[in-house]
Amino acid sequence: MRAPWIHEQWQKSGWWSILARPLSALYGLGLHVSRHQGLQKKQRTQKPITPVIVVGNLYVGGTGKTPVILRCIEALRARGWNPGLVSRGYGTKSSKTPAVGRGQLSADQFGDEPAMIAQKTDIAVAVFSDRHQAVLALQSFDPSINVILSDDGLQHWPMHRDIEILVEDNRGIGNGLLLPAGPLREPAQRREQVDAITKRITDAKPKPTRVEQLQVFCEFRLEICTLRHLQTGEIITPDSFQAWRQSQASLLALAGIGVPERFFAQLRTLGLHPDRTEGLADHADLSQTWLSEQPESTILLTEKDAVRLGTLPWSQTHLKRVRQDESDNPDLLSTHAQLCQDARVWVAVADTQWGDDVLFDWLDARLHDIRAQRQ
Repeated sequence: MRAPWIHEQWQKSGWWSILARPLSALYGLGLHVSRHQGLQKKQRTQKPITPVIVVGNLYVGGTGKTPVILRCIEALRARGWNPGLVSRGYGTKSSKTPAVGRGQLSADQFGDEPAMIAQKTDIAVAVFSDRHQAVLALQSFDPSINVILSDDGLQHWPMHRDIEILVEDNRGIGNGLLLPAGPLREPAQRREQVDAITKRITDAKPKPTRVEQLQVFCEFRLEICTLRHLQTGEIITPDSFQAWRQSQASLLALAGIGVPERFFAQLRTLGLHPDRTEGLADHADLSQTWLSEQPESTILLTEKDAVRLGTLPWSQTHLKRVRQDESDNPDLLSTHAQLCQDARVWVAVADTQWGDDVLFDWLDARLHDIRAQRQ
């Protein structure tokens, strides 16, 4: 599957970048006005006591923010912190107040990525278009939270932030131009203002982290480590899945993420060659009816896709709790109950590999300094 032509254009200064530059100039003007208004609004609001870490990108689309957030949550907890998460909640219905919760959250109400993070980590999540209000709602929901991660939000200027982590991939900044002539949501010079830059790589081991002046630079890889059967919660390795799959007729791999081909390439690297791949739009709705109509004997999804179908069985213990919740509230997870009737569906579970823990030790030290200054 080839990448959409626009992504190819964004990697070079071709005919599209020339024709679209007037539109990029208008986008830049709108961005300047939005930034000015956002900063003015931030000046009128009180800085939250809880430190806020923004994890975002400049390159539009998927660069790997969610895996970085998941690793940050794990690392911060290991260092004694109690993190919470705020997000815009892409694709959710507009609301006048933040949606707040933890654990088994609905993707329809909270968005696929926040719901997946909550289900995997049991972290408290607040979703709202105004992230400053989401931060306040999260603090009220759980006063024990002592650090807040923002899923995206580099360009949400009204929100106070203490640390900014930029996530990039091998596309870098493309042709360096703003949308739509290029892929950037902000000028490339914005890279110089963030506190840390994490780069997702694919073809090598992550290099050791380096610190230059006031910025941290590190690399990570995202690798599929296990596969989970959505009906039973059974966990197997990619090698075991490949051996089991030899007795199956066909395999469909589908991905509704920023760069679907990246997922398909990972499967091929592991020797799991799909008979058919289906790249969906990022955050696309995944219909249970459509899924049931697919002819393949095995269907393999990403975690982000699977969460839109209901609650994921991360373990046998988790699955028992899900079924108990269903018995207490049948409507809560009815989608999951329907999905469990389809024994063909497996979920590819990925994890990040880092060169070292320097980024997370640095975060820990920065957070302690911020907390000391506000006490």
